[in-house]
Amino acid sequence: MVSVGKSGVVDGEIYAQKVLVSGLVKGKIDAEHIEIMTGGRVVGEIIVDNLLIQNMGIFSGVCKQKEMKIEQPEEEPKN
Repeated sequence: MVSVGKSGVVDGEIYAQKVLVSGLVKGKIDAEHIEIMTGGRVVGEIIVDNLLIQNMGIFSGVCKQKEMKIEQPEEEPKN
């Protein structure tokens, strides 16, 4: 997990399973879960499965959902 505190600033890329943003992130975040807390700001690109933006959290940029992994059923042998 990566946590950006209220006075924290990240200018770059973050790759993690879970990211909590209370400060400022400029750049790219690639994570399973991103939470932009009250007063938190993200400017840039996010690639995520689950996104939560709390009241007064700010996101400006592009949001992409991670590709869903769909398992194909095994084919039964044909006689």
